[in-house]
Amino acid sequence: MKNLHDDSKDFRQAFDNSVHKSSIRNTGQEKNARFLAEQFENQVDEMYKHFKGSKKADAYVGPVVQTAAQLDQLVYSLNMDSKTTLAWEKSRSELHQVAASYNTPEPYLQSTSSFAGATADTQSCAASIGAAPAQKLVDRCLKVSTATHPPCNVQNSCALMRDEIRRSCNLLGEDDAPGFCKEYR
Repeated sequence: MKNLHDDSKDFRQAFDNSVHKSSIRNTGQEKNARFLAEQFENQVDEMYKHFKGSKKADAYVGPVVQTAAQLDQLVYSLNMDSKTTLAWEKSRSELHQVAASYNTPEPYLQSTSSFAGATADTQSCAASIGAAPAQKLVDRCLKVSTATHPPCNVQNSCALMRDEIRRSCNLLGEDDAPGFCKEYR
C-alpha cells in the first residue's frame, strides 16, 4: 500500500508534465485529465491513511480502481511519454496487488484483453492452457516487464500476463524489444 502511495505521487507529477505537451494541451480535456490524476492521487492518499490507522481499506479500493480505469484509458489513448507510461505501469502494478488482496475486479484488465476468452479471465493460466505454455508466458513476461511487481505468475490469468507483455513490448520499442514482441503488437 505504501508503494502505491509513493508511486501515485510520482505518476501524477509525470502525468501533469506529459499532458501539458499532449494533443489536449490548453483545452478543457487537459483540465479534466489533470483533475483525474489529482483525484487518483488523493484517493490513494486517503486509502493509505485509513489503512495505516485501521489496517482496513475495503471501502476505498473500489473508487481507486474506478479512477484508475479512467486514467488507464487516458494514458494509452494520448500516447504519453515513456516516463509517464512507466510511472503509470508502476502505479497500476501496485494497485493490482492491492485490488487482488481485496478481491476487487480491475475493469481495465478485462477490457484490454483481446487474446483470452471469458474462462481465461477467471482461471489460472496454467489451468487454462497447461503448465508448459503458461511457463513460456511467464518467462516472456518477466523478460520484458518493467513493473515493480509484474503479474508474471502461472497462477494469474493468461490475459493478464499477455496484457503485461503487450504493454511492456510497446514501451521497449522495435529496436530494443525481443523478437517475440511482434506477436503482441
